[in-house]
Amino acid sequence: LGRDKEARALIDSVAAEAKVDSNLVPSVTRMRGIYYWVRKDYEAAIEQFKYLDTWRSSFTTAFELGRTLLDAGNYAEAAKLFERVRNSFDDVRFQEAAVYNGLFYYYLGRAYEGLGNTDQAIKDYTVVATIWKNAYPEIKEFQDGKARLARLKQKA
Repeated sequence: LGRDKEARALIDSVAAEAKVDSNLVPSVTRMRGIYYWVRKDYEAAIEQFKYLDTWRSSFTTAFELGRTLLDAGNYAEAAKLFERVRNSFDDVRFQEAAVYNGLFYYYLGRAYEGLGNTDQAIKDYTVVATIWKNAYPEIKEFQDGKARLARLKQKA
């Protein structure tokens, strides 16, 4: 945001190198996906993350795809993907991207909340609150997760 020209130049530079070294294709694809996600062009981001998943299925790729699906309002597809991730990458979450663990449950909770599955959303937001009980208060997902948990518990 605010540095669009520089971001595009970096992506284009890596894309040019990827023509020579195909090992860079996943990197440039992830960069494009994140670029589109930041710009809220969710359909383009989804396309990039799905393509990336064909190159290297990983927790991080699935997380980024699921988050983007959620932001695009595709709650059912996001929940289905997050459930696959929960069952497939449990050990990897801690090795590859432990920082994503709290975020994972936050976005899973949002997916279930969007689908109207309040009980499951409460469970997932409770995990967020447990994982991040000593987190920095300025982490917006933690604050939002706590607020959503409180709101859903009041309604239940």
